[in-house]
Amino acid sequence: LGSWAAAGLLAVGVAVCTMWSWRTGSPSEAGVEASVGLAAEAACVSAGADCRASQCCLDGGEHGLQCYARDDFWAQCDSKCIPGTHEDDKATNYDASGKKVKPTWSCKKLGKRSKPGCSAFEKESTCPEERCEWKDDKCTVHCGSFGDSSACSSLDRCTWDGTTCKDACWTFSSNETCLSSSHAKRCEWRDDKCMQGCWTYPTSDTCWKGSGCMWHGSCKSDPCSAPGEDCRKTKCCSALRSGGGMTCFEKDEYYASCAKHCDDKDWTCKKLGNRTKTQTHCAWAGEDCASWGMCCNPGFVCAVKDKYFSGCVQQFKLNSFGKTKMPMPPGWPANPKILGGGQLEYAATPAPPGKGMGTTLYCFMAYVPGSYEERLMEIQKASSASIFACDKYDLFHAWQSGSTTWDSQATTLSNIDVFINIWENVEKAGNLWKYDWTVKADPDCLLVPQRLKWHLAAMNAPVQTPIYVKNNALNASIGNNGFLGAVEVFSREALELYFDWWPKCKKTLGSKGGEDGFMKRCMDAMGVGYVVDGGMFEPNNDPRVCNNGKRAAYHPLKLQENLQCCIEVVNGGSHTFEWGKCTDLSPNWVSKVWPKCDNGKCREPQWR
Repeated sequence: LGSWAAAGLLAVGVAVCTMWSWRTGSPSEAGVEASVGLAAEAACVSAGADCRASQCCLDGGEHGLQCYARDDFWAQCDSKCIPGTHEDDKATNYDASGKKVKPTWSCKKLGKRSKPGCSAFEKESTCPEERCEWKDDKCTVHCGSFGDSSACSSLDRCTWDGTTCKDACWTFSSNETCLSSSHAKRCEWRDDKCMQGCWTYPTSDTCWKGSGCMWHGSCKSDPCSAPGEDCRKTKCCSALRSGGGMTCFEKDEYYASCAKHCDDKDWTCKKLGNRTKTQTHCAWAGEDCASWGMCCNPGFVCAVKDKYFSGCVQQFKLNSFGKTKMPMPPGWPANPKILGGGQLEYAATPAPPGKGMGTTLYCFMAYVPGSYEERLMEIQKASSASIFACDKYDLFHAWQSGSTTWDSQATTLSNIDVFINIWENVEKAGNLWKYDWTVKADPDCLLVPQRLKWHLAAMNAPVQTPIYVKNNALNASIGNNGFLGAVEVFSREALELYFDWWPKCKKTLGSKGGEDGFMKRCMDAMGVGYVVDGGMFEPNNDPRVCNNGKRAAYHPLKLQENLQCCIEVVNGGSHTFEWGKCTDLSPNWVSKVWPKCDNGKCREPQWR
């Protein structure tokens, strides 16, 4: 006797049972056939179920099912039975010595054998019409025979439609059948296939499971294609269905698909349409938030205005002293239904051991030409230190920044516009896309790339994930909540989001204050997770911190002598530091950095 797991369900006085395949743990075709019985067979049971009382089995198998008795305590339906013990029998008896033994099957037949299941008939002429139908060149059970949604859903080719089990839309091979009066209310013809209409999915969870469906307040057909779908007709990639950052690339005249890049020699790689923006999975201030039920901006909520619009409105205004509750905008209900809140920072979940992101580094530095920053850059370049030791580096020009006074009366550097421009130049240069991480280092910051790689490897960040690195362990109020601008580290995927959405960050978050604060707020708003490297660096003017061999960066090193000493210490040298200065630097260090310099004047900033 086979090993069975049976489930029985009584619905409106009719036994509806499902036989589960012991090989796969999923409903077998034969088992589903056995679940379909007439009202007169209400007492009959499916394979594996106890048939002592009914002595009757439902139709199934190639030759029908028979009720076989093991003993007075158990009998079940099966296609055959061999007298004796069965190794797969879960029941246990005890002999006279107390030893466990398998019970013995008598295999006595109880009642009559049932009829074969529909799948037993291989020809249309032999397929019994009264209980089966010929479909797709095989004899199968009628979907309409199922009186219960659970049993109906056990077969892919059947679908539950309100109160009736019907043939699934995908089983219709022609446009005429798909859109006939019998099926048009639940099926639609799309991409030369019949599919279940997106409007039939009542919730967002079920909507995303539909073919080509997207949720936007209700379930609707997506005009664009998801990765893996043929996009020749749509010529666009769906941001809502994992196509963010992708373009529709042509393989040949018969197929095209969405991808971020195309370099396959067997593809034409012709672009069909424009690249689709990445997806933040949230809506920005004032925008429609029906698709996600979440707002990007902190302090905002996704609220229902009326049956036509749900948008992101400000509930709290954040400032240096906390938050102030804001009234609803004019024309909105005083207490609207809230679908969700605003984005908050969150920690990214580490990858499984050995499965983390790589550690290749693209680094860049921006400096003001003719200023002390250019001299600091030249010192590092002469020793192939800092960004010049990364896998790839770039240099960019900056310009002088102003300052901002906050509501707390504190004054900080206001350089957001400067660095927005610099980040645009980084994107135009295009070198970052070949590397796992992008690092921005200030001229007065000495980066140690190899140590940073060790730090990143230890954090085991998940692959292909938008991530930024919190780089210090200072008090949140002075360490910008773990993210200071001297050395900023972002994954490639985080910057892909940034380049798509920084205008929204600037518009809704403002451009007042420091670049590091802006970048962190923007990353949090876009839903980028963080990892923490509290030991990356600690701001300290004393160059003696360069003796700490565990740090991956040192800042601020604004004095040229201190920077040169720190470089030499990192490379294994030793120096004497007194009162925050390096005092034993070789007198000829300048000529090594600037060999063509006359009278040491290169140490002074020279405007060009």
